[in-house]
Amino acid sequence: MRLSKIFDAAQDPKGLGQEIVAGITDFTALMGSLLVVPLFLQQAGIPLAGAYTASVLAALLGTLLLGVWVKRPLLLVPDAGIGAWLVYQVVIAHGASWQDALGASLAAALLCLLFCRAACHRHFLQGIPVCLRIAARGGLGLFLIFLG
Repeated sequence: MRLSKIFDAAQDPKGLGQEIVAGITDFTALMGSLLVVPLFLQQAGIPLAGAYTASVLAALLGTLLLGVWVKRPLLLVPDAGIGAWLVYQVVIAHGASWQDALGASLAAALLCLLFCRAACHRHFLQGIPVCLRIAARGGLGLFLIFLG
């Protein structure tokens, strides 16, 4: 099966070549998450080899499923901001076990997936002011800078 048939690249005016370059660029930019998230998780007590393997497998599986689902070559990797929040706020500050934190994270991700598939999610997103959406992104960036 050809990639252009899987991702509908023939209908895309940019073409498959530009999509491949964009994929390589995205991977290069997000590769830091694949290095940083396991280091965060190690601080919560998860063995580094297991955390790294799980992060890579989650990125691989998520990217493949997302590509097949939406028929676009999109990249999905574990988020450094969520990983830092889980480790420093949930596990270290509040004393939760890393197993409980990862279980809650999985439950939240599944609920988010169901919510995004529901038709009503656009109404909720439109209710969030644009300035708050922009501030949330900036706040997450400052949080990661503060962590070092």
